[in-house]
Amino acid sequence: MDFKTSSKAALTNMSEREQKRSGLQEQISTYLYDTANVVIVMLDREANLLLFNPYAQKLTGYREEEVLGCNWFRRFIPDPHTEKIMKIFRDVVNAKDLHWGQENEILCKDGTTRTIRWQNSRILDKNGKTEKILSVGIDITEEKRAQAEHEKLLKEDPLTGLPNKIFLDDRLQMALNRAQRHKNRVMVAFLDLNDFKSINDTLGHATGDQLIAAVAERLKSNLRKSDTLIRFGGDEFILIAEEIKTLTDAKVVTKKISELFLTPFTIHRSELYITSSIGATLYPDDSQDPKTLLTFADIAMYKAKKSQKSVQFFEPQMHQNLRKRMIMENELREAIKKRSFHLLFQPQVDTLNDRIQGAEALLRWDHPYLGIVPPEHFIPIAEETGMIVELGEWVLEEVVAKLEKWHHMGYYDLKISVNISRIQLYHDRLYATLKRLLSTSKIDPAMLELEFSEKILFQQREWVLSILERIKDLGVQIAIDNFGESYASLRNLQHFPIDHIKINRHFIQNLTRSEKDQAMISAIIHLSRNLGLELIAEGVEEHAQLEYLTKRHCHAIQGFFFSKPLPAETFESFLKSHDKGETAFCTAKQDSLESC
Repeated sequence: MDFKTSSKAALTNMSEREQKRSGLQEQISTYLYDTANVVIVMLDREANLLLFNPYAQKLTGYREEEVLGCNWFRRFIPDPHTEKIMKIFRDVVNAKDLHWGQENEILCKDGTTRTIRWQNSRILDKNGKTEKILSVGIDITEEKRAQAEHEKLLKEDPLTGLPNKIFLDDRLQMALNRAQRHKNRVMVAFLDLNDFKSINDTLGHATGDQLIAAVAERLKSNLRKSDTLIRFGGDEFILIAEEIKTLTDAKVVTKKISELFLTPFTIHRSELYITSSIGATLYPDDSQDPKTLLTFADIAMYKAKKSQKSVQFFEPQMHQNLRKRMIMENELREAIKKRSFHLLFQPQVDTLNDRIQGAEALLRWDHPYLGIVPPEHFIPIAEETGMIVELGEWVLEEVVAKLEKWHHMGYYDLKISVNISRIQLYHDRLYATLKRLLSTSKIDPAMLELEFSEKILFQQREWVLSILERIKDLGVQIAIDNFGESYASLRNLQHFPIDHIKINRHFIQNLTRSEKDQAMISAIIHLSRNLGLELIAEGVEEHAQLEYLTKRHCHAIQGFFFSKPLPAETFESFLKSHDKGETAFCTAKQDSLESC
């Protein structure tokens, strides 16, 4: 075979291979066009639709014959984006680049949209101009939704739908910038729900979450359009109130917010009452720095909590006071570790039977350089920080030990009462501690009495009732301290397992000067008698007070008239002195009152 013949044969074989390859490529292209899960469309220079593959038909809901020849943008691009996308199309038709990518939404037949990530190619005519556009797209709708949800979680609190604290700095800085331009003030307020932990502890975190959501919804629906509410975390919210002209304007806003908590929240068909503490500060009056404003609002909020106010605006001296409080908190924590406390016992006297019926245990802190610190200076800190649980456990241990000693000395009917805070009541350790101490000691449980504030009668009544009933089942006595601040509590008494009520010392102090207080005491005495409850009058300091009470058959007396609070050893001497007849409560102290 000569060279010419062999070359011709080789060229013929190559041509056949090319044809076969071309045919195979065409088969693959057809297969992909028909079966691949990608959108394949072809447009002419005017964006009229030339090709529309089966997956595109399935995704959009349009059959091919419905859309071929239609303008792509007018049929498939949502109205707000049509002109923008058409401009991009015109620009790329005349561009030099043959390939480009983009993402945009397309409109389906049912009105929904899908997000497509496109890879586009220009097909040129023999003159090098764009003749057609071939676009291959992947449906990334779910990917975009997941991304949007993730971004939403980063920016938005999932429980309340409010902006979260990630947005706080930006929102606050923008508000301050607007206020500076318009010569306005901005109020920054911290809002904290009071005793929210007790709701979580008693009713569960699910109920707590629903309460947080309900609070957020009520706040949102009552704020102005210019206000921004942020969930800072837990039970704390931050309000950025713009368009504030004066301090009075700010007070109007905070008053409105605090009044929103006068109405109970309905959770699981039950009504929950909760209050709030609001601390507020003003830009530019208090500071022009965003972080400082937040600090000042936080300080004011803690001041509101401590003083039991619903609203507190920042004052310069609060900063120094907070610093002192932090020092006190650290010292208290150390004192609890070292047990740097002691108990005093104030006698409770039965004037009718001339005997010491018991005493109230009162806690004092032995501070290294402040001396003896009374409870009103450290108990609020212990309650706020939760240290009251451990501290209260120590008090109970000490009281039970003293009771066991005094009962061993022969004072079997001596009762000691201990103040228990609301935080302790809601904590599981109270019941566990009582059960442990009563099981390991030899005291009569009825000689231990727990005193609670009358405020517990209004808070989570069903839960409080169940706790008190468990305590009562141990044989422990229950008393309500400082009773009489609210007439509503008189009506609630019959529903709780209460043994004693102690008349609020405020009524005793004004007893001889206030007819209103006399009427209140008479009502309490009458009620206690009808309900079969024992009554103790505390804070009795004057002969006239004692005479008024005993003439009305209130014979259980506690106060400085008989004795100040005494150290344990002195209280023992007080008991022995009465045994020897050196102290007679019916005669020596009362100048032979008729009731004796």
